[in-house]
Amino acid sequence: MQRWIHAPIPQARPRCALPPVTRQFVLFVLNGGIVGVFCWGLQQLLYAVANNTSQWAYWGTSLLASAVAIVVIFRMQRRFIFVARDGNFWLFASIASTMSIAVAGSAVLARNWLEAYLSAPAAERWGFMVGALAVAPVSFAAKKLIVFRRIRK
Repeated sequence: MQRWIHAPIPQARPRCALPPVTRQFVLFVLNGGIVGVFCWGLQQLLYAVANNTSQWAYWGTSLLASAVAIVVIFRMQRRFIFVARDGNFWLFASIASTMSIAVAGSAVLARNWLEAYLSAPAAERWGFMVGALAVAPVSFAAKKLIVFRRIRK
C-alpha cells in the first residue's frame, strides 16, 4: 500500500481571508475593469467593421458595446459576485446607466484635479479610472442592496 493513502488529511483553509462584503467589492471592481476592457475592445472592433468615420457610427458602436457590457456584467454579478437567485435586469440597467453618467461627471472632475499634479495627457489617461473608482462604492451598494437583495441558498 502506498504511504500517501494513510497520510492525514490537511485541514481545509478558508476560501478567502477577506470579509464577505470586502471580497464582493474587490470582485465587483475587478469585474467592472475586465468587462470595461472587453467593452472598449468590442467598440473598437465594431467601429472598424462599420468602416464609417462619422460621429454617428462612433456613437452607435459605443452604445451597442455598452449594451452588451450591461448584459454581461448583470449575468456575472448575479452568478459570481452577489450569488443571487434573481435580480431585476431593467432595474440593474437603469442603475448601471445612472452610474455611467456619474462616472462621466466624476471623470471630468478627476481629470481636472489630476492636471494639478500630472501632465495633461496623463490626467486625461487616468481621469476616467479615478472617476470610476470614486463611483464604485455607490454603484456596489445600489446593486447589492437594491438589485441583488436575495441570496441564493
